[in-house]
Amino acid sequence: MASHQLAIAKASFSAGLLRPDPSSVPRDEITAFHSALDRALSHCSSANIQACKSWLLHYVTSSSNRVGVWAKYLAALSSSFMAEEGAAPSSTKSGARPAALAKRKRLHILYLLNDVFHHTKYHMDSTAAFSTVSGSLQPYMVELLSYAASYDLQKHPKHHRRLDDLLDIWEEHEYYGSDYVNKLREVAKNSASSGPVKKSIDVETSNTGLASKPSGKEVPFVMPATHGDPSTPFYDLPAGNIIPHIIPNSTLMRSW
Repeated sequence: MASHQLAIAKASFSAGLLRPDPSSVPRDEITAFHSALDRALSHCSSANIQACKSWLLHYVTSSSNRVGVWAKYLAALSSSFMAEEGAAPSSTKSGARPAALAKRKRLHILYLLNDVFHHTKYHMDSTAAFSTVSGSLQPYMVELLSYAASYDLQKHPKHHRRLDDLLDIWEEHEYYGSDYVNKLREVAKNSASSGPVKKSIDVETSNTGLASKPSGKEVPFVMPATHGDPSTPFYDLPAGNIIPHIIPNSTLMRSW
């Protein structure tokens, strides 16, 4: 299942890059990025992280749509590392234990995000790119952090200290607000004992009152205001969108 979701997310990411937003990314550049990302996650050296960051700054950070599909791909990629954790030690290229390799890769994803946050906030002419990156990544931060923190705190104290240090940096430099960072800390703490979660959180909402929430059977169905993604170009929407809406209790108008 994880490999299937990863394939879909990777295809969506490639489609977002091929779409002119504002210009299409050549296919060989997309292939080069995946190779660079694999190197950065396997070996988090300064050169490998810089190579990924430079590519993202050139092709991704100016578009909220591209940042969104990239974040979704990273979440699917982090989820797919569960398969590595269950693999035999001899099946990994580096010879390291699969669980340790997956743990490092999940942490390295967050290190890459941190580098992108820092550059877009402090080393660009305006903060527009930082706002785009941080805002478009936020819906996926809980999932990404949860996967990275889904290791027992007693057995992996150094790993969790690194996550704590990273969240301290995010709060200090105001990549995200203090309220949101504190919620991310709670996610990391809970994931260490109960495993990863796949649910985002909102700064403006809390978990209070969830017990009184009606069950799915009691919630009435509400017709959505729109069908499909409003930000998607019309030529990428389902063909059914061009069919005239059926108005309840109206007389059918025959065209013959």
